[in-house]
Amino acid sequence: MKTLGAIVLAVGCVTACSWGDGPLQVGDGHMTVCQPQAAKNVDATLGNDVITNTGKEAMVIKKVSTVEAIGLKLADAVIMPIHEQTLVGVAGSWPPKQAAGWGAQQPAVGYSVPPKSEMNLVVHLVRDQAVTEASLKALRVEYTIGHRSYQLETNTTLNLRPRCS
Repeated sequence: MKTLGAIVLAVGCVTACSWGDGPLQVGDGHMTVCQPQAAKNVDATLGNDVITNTGKEAMVIKKVSTVEAIGLKLADAVIMPIHEQTLVGVAGSWPPKQAAGWGAQQPAVGYSVPPKSEMNLVVHLVRDQAVTEASLKALRVEYTIGHRSYQLETNTTLNLRPRCS
């Protein structure tokens, strides 16, 4: 009887805790962005990604993290409404100096993205002071709908350098 209970528990976790394709989507195509950054400035903004909940239910963001980051740490992640079809974009500072709609941001973790809606994912990154160049491949968004868990990687690669050619 103990074996049957363990099998039921294992199957339940596989179906309720699975990672995979969910209704959260990012734009088409991959983009690589280079942001010039002065050596004394360690803060950066990455807000090039639109996340879209294509599903019929709200989804809750559980975690935002970096993918293959070199010399960068994630300090904060926020969700913003898209203001007049303009994204926050990339900046060598935090908060971004010229971001339309700044002030309407909400913490990303715990945010419930309504069905059929688009939001701007914006992150605060901090460059390690020991390096002059830093990068990340993408951001990873982990989210839930009910008891199901999913993850998604964005399609923007960021390079911070003293100069971009």
